[in-house]
Amino acid sequence: MSARRIALLATLVFAAIYLLFLGVRPLILPDEHRYAVIALEMLDRGDLVVPRLVGFRYFEKPAGGAHLVALAVEVLGRNAFAYRLPSALATGAMALALGLAVGLATRRAAIGGLAALALLTMVLPTIVGTTVILDAPFSGLVALSLVLAWIGLESPKRRWRLGLLALAGVAAGGAFLVKGPLAIVLAAMTIGPWLLWERRFRDLLLAPWVPLLVAGLVVLPWGLAIHEREPQFWRTFIWVEHVQRFLAPGSNQHREPWWYFIPVLLGAALPWTLAAPVAIRGLFSGGSGGDGDRERSFIRFSLCWIALPFLFFSASSGKLATYLLPIMPPIAGLLAIGLVRAFERRPASGAAPSLGARIPGALLLLVALASLPVLALGDTTLLWPQGGWWRGLLFAAVLAWWGVMDFRAIRERDATTRVLWMGLSPAPFLACLPLLFPAALVADSKAPSGFIAAHRERLEQAPTLVATEQIAIAIGCEIGRLDALIALDPGELDNDLGHPEETDRLVDRDALVDRIAALRALGPVLVVGLTHRLDPLLLPAIESGLLPTPQERLDGERLVIIEFGGSPPL
Repeated sequence: MSARRIALLATLVFAAIYLLFLGVRPLILPDEHRYAVIALEMLDRGDLVVPRLVGFRYFEKPAGGAHLVALAVEVLGRNAFAYRLPSALATGAMALALGLAVGLATRRAAIGGLAALALLTMVLPTIVGTTVILDAPFSGLVALSLVLAWIGLESPKRRWRLGLLALAGVAAGGAFLVKGPLAIVLAAMTIGPWLLWERRFRDLLLAPWVPLLVAGLVVLPWGLAIHEREPQFWRTFIWVEHVQRFLAPGSNQHREPWWYFIPVLLGAALPWTLAAPVAIRGLFSGGSGGDGDRERSFIRFSLCWIALPFLFFSASSGKLATYLLPIMPPIAGLLAIGLVRAFERRPASGAAPSLGARIPGALLLLVALASLPVLALGDTTLLWPQGGWWRGLLFAAVLAWWGVMDFRAIRERDATTRVLWMGLSPAPFLACLPLLFPAALVADSKAPSGFIAAHRERLEQAPTLVATEQIAIAIGCEIGRLDALIALDPGELDNDLGHPEETDRLVDRDALVDRIAALRALGPVLVVGLTHRLDPLLLPAIESGLLPTPQERLDGERLVIIEFGGSPPL
């Protein structure tokens, strides 16, 4: 199949998976509300320098990611689609950069398109690329930086080399502004070992200075501005949020064993993980197409891009699955190259596919067919509060498409067409995931948008608002109220910076009842949060007379609003 047609189909797949239903799914705590409200707060304050989270200085990340979300909001308004758009576009840019690199390495643009398609239809990029989270913009810029650096270092023309290395520095500087120095660390762990492998010692000494200098110039304006406004930022950001967190994660981080990322990687690359053995045989069975030296160079570059960052992340004390996103592009690239190689070496005979090749499609069709009577006879509201019948039919239909197209793929004799169908077959299922989101299984404590919207006027008009940390962040995102007092555990709002206007808003367990009683002199007090955390404190205080009987109590699934009437000062 022609490279142009493959590129067009990959573009359509990107639009379907990453744009079509981008705003359908509700925002999910904690990440989506957090990064959305930081951007909204920047716009409301007119301050693009200091990141704040519902009024608290937020020094865990630079401001670049918030700038991207703020730009989308300025163009498209305050909605879930706009909040998620930077992640989606960054994933598309990551796929485009990968496709360009693979096409140049193999001198076959069709394989580049297949690599981009493979990346777009992997589980981890699909999830992260449709979520308000910084990993997608960061990984997209890192991928762009590494691809530009590789192309530049492979260029025989000095002017082109310097220009591409400078552009790589621009992308690396942008990645730094999104998530920090990890952008430079990942580049060094990839390019340095690759140059050693290639025995290019002169480039190892001279080439890094151009992108490093340019990256520094990109970061410098905001870096100086934040230092002038908040001198504590760089110490907190570098030492506390990076060095200490890498060596010993705090209570809000995820401690996992060293082998954690091995099964995560297998899941992250699904459904392409199932084809990995064939791709590995294709990669390392000898020979190559096009410019063999350049292709082998890119394969070695990709292996360095995967191995060293993977080991680095595995050595970290705190681990999250999203950390692996930066290494998904080279994995997709190697899969595409290896699969095309493997299928091209097989004789173009009419032999029937093996039993093992038939199993995935058969299982998909079996699940699709089995789901129909279950959905027809069962209670679909257990998954979907509304529209359960059509969502169930959609689920069965996209799974059936996947299974049928998988059978179509394994019967294809042309190598590029076969890999193309392997990428197209899961695309409808992945595109429909927002419509199939099991909203009934997600409590209002994780997706509080509906609860907040139902009580919006009350939350907006309350003279004093007291909320638990995550719910305060969600309220700030949904209705723009940023002045809530933070009850019980401050979580990530306790930044240890000691600013009185922030610490005065933190109310711990021991002080909560007395603080509510005192605040009633200013008017009604609205307390919002998780029922199981507030009731054990407030109900005994009400029974003992320390607090009055609430004027109103509004219970959600796991959230509650308790309104205490005001009292005249003594």
